[in-house]
Amino acid sequence: MDVSEPDIRTESLVFRYGRDMAPEAIAAETPGARFVARARLVGGTATGIAGKTDGAGPEAEPVWGILLIQPEPPAAQSAADVITDDGRVTHATVLTDAAALADLGAVVTQARYWELAPSYIDRLDRRRTAVH
Repeated sequence: MDVSEPDIRTESLVFRYGRDMAPEAIAAETPGARFVARARLVGGTATGIAGKTDGAGPEAEPVWGILLIQPEPPAAQSAADVITDDGRVTHATVLTDAAALADLGAVVTQARYWELAPSYIDRLDRRRTAVH
């Protein structure tokens, strides 16, 4: 009787945002990753995106990005709950840091590419044009 080891899956859910959503960055840093859904951090923000909104005082803004599944667990990173655009809540490893939000032009480009929430894209675009 042939006793083989069971097929143990090591796939992991990961969340990327900002310029780190670029398909070429994903292919280089997380080979074999597959798109699952658009998502946002649950009840949280990422450093670098919070700021003034429409002249109001400091206000936390949701951070949108993409949820991916990759074949191998990532190196130790921070983890967070994310909510997909269809309302599912799940836990994922966050592979992006705040530096990915520094170039607002690149962030807007990737947000449009992945068709993130229109209100999020508009907010980013307003911030980008205000900086220039």
